[in-house]
Amino acid sequence: MKEQGSPEEKEKKNPDLRDRAEAKLARGPGVSLPASGKGPEGIIHELQVHQVELEMQNEELRRTQLALEESRSKYRDLYEFAPAGYFTLTDKGLIAEVNLTGAALLGVARQKLLNGRFRRFVAPEDQGLWDRCILGSLKGEEKQTCDLLLRRVDGSTFPAHLESVRLADGKGAPALRAMVSDVTLRRQAEDRERLVQEALYLLNRAAFSLDQLGDILQLVQKNMGIEAVGIRLKEGDDFPYYETRGFSADFVQAEKYLCQQDESGKIVCDGQGNPALECMCGNILGGQIDPALPFFTRGGSFWTNSTTDLLAATTPAEGLGRTRNRCKTEGYESVALIPVRSGSVILGLLQLNDRCRDRFTEPAIIFLERLGDIIGIALARLRAEEALHKSEHHFRSLFEHMMEGDAYCQILRDENGLPVDFVYLEVNSAFERLTGLKNVVGKKATEVIPGIRTLHPDLIETYGRVAATGQPEKFELYFVPLEAWFSISAYSPEREYFVIIFANITVRKAAERALQEKTKELEVSNQELEAFNFTISHDLRSPLRAIAGYARMLQKEFADQGSEEMRKIKAIRDNAGRMDRLIADLLAFSRLGRQGISKQLLDMGSLVRKVWQEVLEAEQGRRVNFHVETLPSIFGDPVLLNQVWVNLFANALKYSKFKEIADIHVGSYGDGNFLVFFIRDNGAGFDMQYRDKLFGLFHRLHRDEEFEGTGLGLAIVQQIIQRHGGKIWAEAKVDAGATFYFSLPSLSPEETLGV
Repeated sequence: MKEQGSPEEKEKKNPDLRDRAEAKLARGPGVSLPASGKGPEGIIHELQVHQVELEMQNEELRRTQLALEESRSKYRDLYEFAPAGYFTLTDKGLIAEVNLTGAALLGVARQKLLNGRFRRFVAPEDQGLWDRCILGSLKGEEKQTCDLLLRRVDGSTFPAHLESVRLADGKGAPALRAMVSDVTLRRQAEDRERLVQEALYLLNRAAFSLDQLGDILQLVQKNMGIEAVGIRLKEGDDFPYYETRGFSADFVQAEKYLCQQDESGKIVCDGQGNPALECMCGNILGGQIDPALPFFTRGGSFWTNSTTDLLAATTPAEGLGRTRNRCKTEGYESVALIPVRSGSVILGLLQLNDRCRDRFTEPAIIFLERLGDIIGIALARLRAEEALHKSEHHFRSLFEHMMEGDAYCQILRDENGLPVDFVYLEVNSAFERLTGLKNVVGKKATEVIPGIRTLHPDLIETYGRVAATGQPEKFELYFVPLEAWFSISAYSPEREYFVIIFANITVRKAAERALQEKTKELEVSNQELEAFNFTISHDLRSPLRAIAGYARMLQKEFADQGSEEMRKIKAIRDNAGRMDRLIADLLAFSRLGRQGISKQLLDMGSLVRKVWQEVLEAEQGRRVNFHVETLPSIFGDPVLLNQVWVNLFANALKYSKFKEIADIHVGSYGDGNFLVFFIRDNGAGFDMQYRDKLFGLFHRLHRDEEFEGTGLGLAIVQQIIQRHGGKIWAEAKVDAGATFYFSLPSLSPEETLGV
């Protein structure tokens, strides 16, 4: 029997090692002895081979040890830096081992944790839960799990998920391996999802109203642990706080409104005419953000975890130039401003403030933006419902209180589809008042008004046509059964149904007949007036011209007579001329009432300058300062407006004749849908208490000895302006000049484009 461990035995055990050793020995330096034989050479060879084998085994052992060390290092790294904390506990609950993550979770250096009780890091309210979990593990039950609140050495807490299993230490004593995970983010996500569900429940209730926004704010405040929350809603041009939680009364009062106001309290607007909203809240509500800046989001929100650092690092040009900084003054470090929107329309703002830093994270802001959108959708729905309710109420009120009668009916047809009757489905109170028919709802027209088909066969046919085609029709009808005239409009809201809106126009028809008769009388009167005008123009003015002619002849014949005789003759001529001018003005005033207006686009500036040159030619030797501003174009009759400026210029020159230098200024300004033109002089002026007499026929505020005139010039101007749809008025002081104003309709956008 061969010796255990002999070369032969070893060769049998590991022939591959033997072969590799032989090959290595053959490649080595020097001459190896032959392997055959049992003599000294064979023994030496065996020893050489055995030595090579030992060296090769040592090398493999070193490689294995290095691999083992590397594996242990990787395991140690995975253990130390695992996302969860690993604790090995004794059966007494002492910490025997802990990885770096576990020490970091508790906020204590690892060496200080060893041999300490884990239970002291469990919040008091959860220590009973911890005891039950550990006891279950020590009894060898299946893996124990529980969620509890852990307290760090600095006093802060965090929610944790714990899993523990029993294991035996090297001495056979029972021990525990516990894995601890920080589930703060998971809890936050769960809490936020729960908040969304509760908010949706409140917002989607049929009885939801704006008053319940306070409940939403309370949910947000409680869920996120935020010190103060508020919501702003649009009110007119501003966005005041609608509801707040946690803000002081002084803060809410100071920050309630955002619009800038001038000294008079009027809201200031920007260059585009929009109200200027102050503070960062105003930037968010106005969409004035730059997502490239770190404190803005692509969702249109603003947030910071340190207002102190933000204000120190941000320039006004980067978006903080209009802030009031009252949040910082009140000590709020963490601030979030979230737009409440429906689609692209911003309806309000959700605001969250806290005096502690680092209260917000990006996921929290994304969640708040989602919540803002949910609130915005609910507000938009609420406003739509309120608008619908208001519209329905308005329609019902209009239906019941409208002056016209209203009836909703269904057409009835025979077997051939021809309309033969209709049923009253709903009528308003005016229907009964105008027709005198009572309790008609649910009844046929032939029941309510016997004989209607015979007396008015076309009426039912008309209603049937409207109900079938949907084309509305309007007509007037003398309704024989009621002995009254009606104006009727019929339309169809849906096929085979129609609505009639009608008014009793019996009085109007009577007025029209009376007007027709009056028109005939006026035509006769106009013919008589034309004859009268002809008489005045020819039969009356001809003798006046004769008197004036004879007076001229007498002046020449008695030129060498005394001054008294010449004065009398001159008085005859002057009075004849004044009478002629008066007749001419009367004829002009009379013709204005019958003369048609032919409007066209007028360059008022050119017209004024042309008329001024014509008037000034008759004022030779007068010293006049004349200034005309740039005047707008208008639509008007060029002949009539030419007469307006002639009369006003003549008036201004006449009443400033005693001034060394007459000062006349023409200008204009806009007043709503009208353009106002004015002419100002430095003449005699007048007492404003008599201004109502200025434009009356033959009314004059000065004596003929001072200023000649017929008293018709301003009356003519007033009639022309009124026929253009405007008005005329004046302002003055005695001996301090007068200003005459007249308004004309301004150009419409279409007319302006035409210019």
